[in-house]
Amino acid sequence: MLLTVPSIKDGGNFRALSYEWGERKKEREIFTESGVLKIWGSLHKAILTLRGKQNAAVFWIDAICINQIDDSEKIQQIRLLPQIFQQASRTIAFLGSDRRSDDAIETLLQIRAKLDKSEEWPKELKKVPESWQHESKPRLEDPIWQDIKVLFDRTWFRRAWIVQEAVASLTVTFVCGKWIVDWEDIHLAMEIVQQKPHLPNDITASWAPFSTLSSLRELETRQRRFSLFTLLDKFHYMQSTLKRDHFFALLGLASDGDEDGFSPRYGSIPFVSIAVQYGETFVKQGKGAHLLRRAGIAGRSDTARTRFPSWLPDLTARPRDRLLDLHDRGIIFNASKGVKEDINTSKGVRGDIFGRDFLEVNGCIFDDIIEVSKTSNGQGPKQWVKYFAEIDDMINALHSESLPEYRHDLKVQVPIAGALSLGELSIEDSYTAFRQSLKKARFKSAKQLNLRTSRAPISKTSSSIQTGVMTMQEKGRQYEELLKTNIAGWRFITTKRKHCGIAPNGVRVGDVISVIGGCDVPFVMRGSRKFMEFRLIAGCYVHGMMKGEASKFPDVNETYFLID
Repeated sequence: MLLTVPSIKDGGNFRALSYEWGERKKEREIFTESGVLKIWGSLHKAILTLRGKQNAAVFWIDAICINQIDDSEKIQQIRLLPQIFQQASRTIAFLGSDRRSDDAIETLLQIRAKLDKSEEWPKELKKVPESWQHESKPRLEDPIWQDIKVLFDRTWFRRAWIVQEAVASLTVTFVCGKWIVDWEDIHLAMEIVQQKPHLPNDITASWAPFSTLSSLRELETRQRRFSLFTLLDKFHYMQSTLKRDHFFALLGLASDGDEDGFSPRYGSIPFVSIAVQYGETFVKQGKGAHLLRRAGIAGRSDTARTRFPSWLPDLTARPRDRLLDLHDRGIIFNASKGVKEDINTSKGVRGDIFGRDFLEVNGCIFDDIIEVSKTSNGQGPKQWVKYFAEIDDMINALHSESLPEYRHDLKVQVPIAGALSLGELSIEDSYTAFRQSLKKARFKSAKQLNLRTSRAPISKTSSSIQTGVMTMQEKGRQYEELLKTNIAGWRFITTKRKHCGIAPNGVRVGDVISVIGGCDVPFVMRGSRKFMEFRLIAGCYVHGMMKGEASKFPDVNETYFLID
């Protein structure tokens, strides 16, 4: 069923409406030839805003054109959604209205208009303020950037079903407050905005969803598409009423979205069953190693630990911090080098009894954890004092017969996962300055030391820029930043083979360390060697085992084991 509302005439058979669903607080009624329809407040507001007094236009609206209480119809329509938006004369993206968003769009249109130097300035657009009249965009300190952040923070840009609506549509027009503006105009303005000098991260992060959608729109015009797995990674921030809609909302744009294993399912089927169905399909596609890189029960809620297989990450959520995101530190991991990649789904030896879903993997179980630090890698000097004191004791006890230089290298490298690069400053110098600061922290508060505990970028003070010499605190902060990025909260571990490493919180004495073919980092596992069934705890860093060394031990052989 199509809804007809009075509006401005437009070419084509119909328009599609894309809007924020918003909170379902109050139902409203609209009257049609077929009877009374009940809709939610956000849609009601969109219809009232878009309807005109003179002409009529035909709109396709998901909440009306799809019977939302008929699961079989919803499943059928999901596959048709991309075609619907491709065939629409245009998609109207209704963002609602507020003063700050109005001001933000006005500024973006001013930036866009300045690009067309030969064109006459649009009559309906105010002249550029004097503060940036001779610039391509407002200055960094201009408060308008906060309004632009408010605009891009609107939930429309983060709604799961928006993705295919925005990407598949040939023409998208924003309706926000007093403005009606095409996607391409905002896109061109944002290309200028993203040029140097760059704005603070909290502001630039707000328009990351818009930028991602814009890049996909360009690829769509070239008939290039990503796999569903890649799309889920790109759009991990999406929001939806049902978690399963994270999967379903992307099917129409995925290059492999028509595979049988990706069939959408609603009704009483629990989300975990759908997640496993999709996970097993990814494994059959050869993406088992990609799943494992994000998997593990470390950091999961108790409910997720018991209900979800440990090999299956939550693909509807932001990926947790991973070692593989640390390539900019100057090191590339390849722990399973020389180990055959063979990852398949299996019901396991006892799967028929317990009904569990396993992965059967080829790899090597090469070590056991014998000690775990009581203190974790914290976010401040107080905890770091205890953490590094434990590290010193654990390394000294483990390698009491080794040269002091070797023990020192372990103390420097292992806590930061083997990082090799700090730019102009050597890691050795930064570590030395950091440890000196921790010595002072025994007697002074963090406030007195001015040790930073935020994730803000490192910058030199004006004095150090002028002299070209970094202070001890500045040097130490470089090492501190390495501790904060991706491995915050991790614990120091030692193993039976006298290796040192770090692993996410939740690791225990007695856990085993393995490498799995196709995976770049080792894994901590917990389970039964008798049945060769394990739960995956998390990926970890083991010093000296990150480049394929495990497979070279004479007493370590490749074998198949199960991960549930």
